[in-house]
Amino acid sequence: MRGWISILIEFAGIYFLWANIIYGVMFLLAFLAIKRRNKKKVQAEELPPLSFLIPSFNEANLIVETIQTYLAHPEIKKEIILIDDGSHDATLNVLKNFYHLQLTEEKENLKTYQSISHPDLKVIASIHQGKAEALNIGLRFAKYDIVCTMDADTIPNHEGIVKCLHEISNSVKVVAVGGIITPLNGETIFDNQIKSYSRRSWLVTQQRLEFLRAFVCERLGQGLIQGTVLISGAMAMFKKEALLKVGGFPLNNLTEDFAVIMNLRHQYKHKG
Repeated sequence: MRGWISILIEFAGIYFLWANIIYGVMFLLAFLAIKRRNKKKVQAEELPPLSFLIPSFNEANLIVETIQTYLAHPEIKKEIILIDDGSHDATLNVLKNFYHLQLTEEKENLKTYQSISHPDLKVIASIHQGKAEALNIGLRFAKYDIVCTMDADTIPNHEGIVKCLHEISNSVKVVAVGGIITPLNGETIFDNQIKSYSRRSWLVTQQRLEFLRAFVCERLGQGLIQGTVLISGAMAMFKKEALLKVGGFPLNNLTEDFAVIMNLRHQYKHKG
């Protein structure tokens, strides 16, 4: 009778064999998708306007640096809506002082501020209700037909924003797209581009490889066969009409980015 150790080794071998075959196929599909997209030349000036929605909670230490990276997209017509989700630190005060915010409306539990020095920037202060509700608040204030949700510590790459905006605006069937996200570990950023890399440890290298596997190999491969089930909320672009049709971002859900994509797939399952 075979021992349980040999059975376990055999099972693990079969599992990893099939896992590598599946990811190999996904890698090939992702490679084909990248080649197809790189052939397209996109002019930012010809693209429709965009509403950035940035939920924030206790981000006083980095929020100004983050907002500056969004303002550094002069070719794109945009608005930047930051939703302060009841921060307990000095996030709102930092924004008021740096961007010269002026209170324009106070209603129920919301205060709306407009930046005097940066017309593209609007800040909405609310009580703490969680990320999903913060995004829904921003969605109600968004004036453009395409919205892009970003985390408060996400730096938007100009080329990535332009290509995502091109993809979603040039097809009636596409209602959501996502970008490739990579972690920053001491890299030097200038004009929203990585200019130099820090010396990496083996752990940082493994982290970057895992992000490449998830966002390049897996997501692009799934997209090519119309099998996308998740677009990370750290960088996701949507048609506003589609989000409103599914009721916005689901509340009381730790994975609102996954839940909203599943709702969109269910809503548009007959659209092709």
